[in-house]
Amino acid sequence: MLLRSEARRARLGDAKDSERTASPAPSSAACASANNPHAFTKSFQDFRVPRNVTDCDRFAIEGQNFLGLPGIPFDDVDPKKALPACQEALQRFPESARLHNNIARAYEKAEQLQEALLHYRVAAEFGYAPAINSLGIAYLAGCGLPSPLVAEGVKLMVRARALGNLSARAGLTSHDILKFVDEASVAKLQTVLAERQFFKGPIDAKDLDRTAIALAQFQDSANLAKKGLTLETIDALGLYDIVPKGFKCH
Repeated sequence: MLLRSEARRARLGDAKDSERTASPAPSSAACASANNPHAFTKSFQDFRVPRNVTDCDRFAIEGQNFLGLPGIPFDDVDPKKALPACQEALQRFPESARLHNNIARAYEKAEQLQEALLHYRVAAEFGYAPAINSLGIAYLAGCGLPSPLVAEGVKLMVRARALGNLSARAGLTSHDILKFVDEASVAKLQTVLAERQFFKGPIDAKDLDRTAIALAQFQDSANLAKKGLTLETIDALGLYDIVPKGFKCH
């Protein structure tokens, strides 16, 4: 029920922003011209398009957005332009999850990680999926933190994916970390897979081939992506403590 509620908030994430500045609903006069379909369509589209697009959006918005803007790749975010634009925009729209996420991206690019975390958290509290995913990545990598918070980070990414975030889905399913885990972690993975009747034979931390076969069988049974030891699989097995360090914020 919580995810359903959050999904609704994510789909309508910018409704709060736009309702202050959107055009009013079509008036009776506009509806009277319904026999002119082009006029009615234009009026309806004007009502739906948010009017509060800012320079903050133009300098720092995510690729997956609901404003029809081309997203800015993280590497192309220019903090010198984005930070003042986003600070000004947030003075006008302090409750905009989208703008908090934009300024968080700019702070992160400027390597001001504490400020980035602050704004990612604000946007995440609104249920804004891109911020939830970015916060998860930050926790996973330990960015702006004393040490990584792997379990919390992966769970945030899972939550963002459930809200439809494509970056979260890619992050959870695209990277095989099996070759980066130490032998003690491989042995622990084999033990858990053996308990579930997927890993056969003696535990041998150097036998990655049998480990990979058992992983694929488990993934088939759980309807998971067969991409090796992914974060999605880590989450399904609950083996957060075997995730190695070395993840980057972006």
